[in-house]
This record gives sequence, C-alpha cells and structure tokens, in this order.
Amino acid sequence: MTQPLTALSLWIGPPPGSPLDARLIAVVDELSARLGTPRWQPHVTLLGMLRVPAADLLAKLQDVAKSTPPFSVRLVDIVTKDLYFQACQDASYPLSVALLLHVFLTSQCQCVMAKVEETPELMRLNAAVRDRLLPPPTEPEPYWPHLSLLYGDIPEATRAALRDEIAARGDWPAGGLLDAVVLVDRVQAWVTDGAPESWTLVGEVKLEG
Repeated sequence: MTQPLTALSLWIGPPPGSPLDARLIAVVDELSARLGTPRWQPHVTLLGMLRVPAADLLAKLQDVAKSTPPFSVRLVDIVTKDLYFQACQDASYPLSVALLLHVFLTSQCQCVMAKVEETPELMRLNAAVRDRLLPPPTEPEPYWPHLSLLYGDIPEATRAALRDEIAARGDWPAGGLLDAVVLVDRVQAWVTDGAPESWTLVGEVKLEG
C-alpha cells in the first residue's frame, strides 16, 4: 500500500527577524504561556495540506514567484472563529479512512486570529498557486486570509476577552497589531504534519516579478 506523502503548507508573513515577526511571536508565546496552548511560527496560510513532493512543489512555486512582485497587506481586525487548519486538504490526493482519522485526531482549533486585508495582490497570489498546484475544482473554496494567534478549544467568553485585549494593547514589542503592515516578499513551504511545535520549514521562494 502506498504511504501518504508528508503534508506541506504554503505560508506568507512578515520577513523573518523583522520587528513585526518578533511582535507576532511575542503574542503567540504569551498566549501559549498563559493558556497552555501550542506554539508555532506565526503566518498566513496561502494553501494548506498539499500532499506532493517538496521538490516538485518548490519548482512550481518558483514559476509563480517569477511573475509576482512583493506587496503589503494590513492586519485589519482581531476576531474569534472556529477554524481547523487540517480541514484544507489537497483534493488531488485520495482520502483513505486512515488519513481521515489522522486529520480528525491531529486537528487544532484556530480560535483567535488577526483578519488579513484581502488586497487584489494577495487574492491573485492565492489564485495563482491554486491554479499551478491543484487540479481544477468544481467550486473553488473561498480564500479567507487570516493570521492565527491562538490554537485551542477555549471557551467563547475567554476568546472574546482575549480578542478585545489583543486589539487594545499597544505594548507588544514594537507596538500593537491592528493596522500592522505585513510585507510579503516570499512564500515558504512548511511540513505541517503533527503538532504545531513540530512543524518545520523545508524551503522558500522570493517574490521577484
């Protein structure tokens, strides 16, 4: 029986080591310490749970990057919502019972997040990677860009309080989160099987169009 390929996800976010990257890491780390929830590298998922060889994915991604210049987006709101990051599955991969069980058991609830501005540049990039990497769906799933700040099954009242606190605070490193500007100058490929703490970077391409 053929074993499933490792799950890869495409991420964008502020340049590594930038002030905004440090600010977002500080938010995730503080919430994790307070609530005992997972830690991970803050990011905006461009396309998730692709079961393709990493070398093939990066080669196709490079084709997209050659025609895509860097751009910026803003974090426009702090919201609460029940999303599960492993619900986005590559439709070209056959879903076995074992794989579906794995997805169910390892899913994490994304419950507090920063909503990302849906600029034409971001939506075009999402459409371009879908067209290059996925077979044509009958009805494409709408893209709802966001940057998760907390994973976990947290009571709604606690989520709402955290949402308001995060939106109001300006004392994270280098300032607040609302209206923060994210420079998107690369797309990274991460292995996203397993717990968030185990996710690893496997490669990236710079936007150069």
